[in-house]
Amino acid sequence: PPARPQPVAESGEVGRVQVTRLDQGDPDHTGTQSPRRAGLPVDLWQGSDPEELSRLVLATPARLTAMQDLMRRVLTAQLTPPSKPDGRRGQLFLARADRLLDMGALSDAQALLVAAGPGEPEIFRRMFDIALLEGDEGRACAIMNGTPGIAPSFAARIFCLAQTGDWAAAAVSLHGAEALGLIDERQAILLTHFLDDAFVDGTELLEPAERMTPLEFRIHEAVGQPMPTLTLPVAFAQSDLRLNSGFKARLEAAERLARAGALPPQQLRQIYGEQRPAASGGVWERAGVMRTLEAALAGGDLAQALPRAFAEFRGAGMADLLAGMVAADLPQTATDPEVARIADLLRAWQGLPVAGDPPAIPPEME
Repeated sequence: PPARPQPVAESGEVGRVQVTRLDQGDPDHTGTQSPRRAGLPVDLWQGSDPEELSRLVLATPARLTAMQDLMRRVLTAQLTPPSKPDGRRGQLFLARADRLLDMGALSDAQALLVAAGPGEPEIFRRMFDIALLEGDEGRACAIMNGTPGIAPSFAARIFCLAQTGDWAAAAVSLHGAEALGLIDERQAILLTHFLDDAFVDGTELLEPAERMTPLEFRIHEAVGQPMPTLTLPVAFAQSDLRLNSGFKARLEAAERLARAGALPPQQLRQIYGEQRPAASGGVWERAGVMRTLEAALAGGDLAQALPRAFAEFRGAGMADLLAGMVAADLPQTATDPEVARIADLLRAWQGLPVAGDPPAIPPEME
């Protein structure tokens, strides 16, 4: 048969190259655990209105421990998102991340955001806030400096210029932003104190914002005017867990996060044992009875320590946290009737076997 004609170039010019930007995908598909592991159907969201669903994710209360656990599984599971007739992508994803932040679950929120990738400004803004609260702003600033157009705000850009050592560029940017009205007067004053060491020995107290942001919170700390976290949203308590915080601040933050379900009970137990209590009453009292209980567990004599610890934690509305910390270490059988009663109660609350019939759970532990 005759040979087929082969294609021949008409000239020696380089052919045109077509470039197509790869889609980053729909972040609503993102999750950090499979539906099977979360114990949820993959089509849980199907048939729901995305806007209404996003509103409910942010508004549904989760006060009980079991509800908090369920909420975290729902928020982190990789479920099929509902159809979006209006074409808006990522609305449900951002609502899931924001709810985790509202719960103080920064690790879960960060893992979810990282899984989606920091390429979108709204995703990176939340990653930046988490980094500020955890004291890891250096990494976030490195990402920002290497990704044009991703800075969540001009103030964040100025902060990161200074954080990476380019103080001159930060000062020039501040003056330019102030002149062009890109930052408000209060932010300008705050950044000026942050950049100009002439204010180090000043006595002027900076007025905090009505709605504190993680960036302003960190700048207040940097200029020597740290803000207490007890009146701020629970996510800010994570910053007090850093080792440069005082022991009392760490204890209060750990208890607050544990109550919100954002800190495992065993981590709270570890923080209780870091140091000897410096005083009595309140958080110091609970730290003290935990040290006594730890010694009693090691020695095998719980007759005094366990009832006292149970009374102290129950009085503070934290009996469920005591169960999470020590139930697995309590004996299944005990000769002392009071020790046996409390041990059975705490073990039953954690789903551990008890000697007799499971005791009734007090209302405050449910």
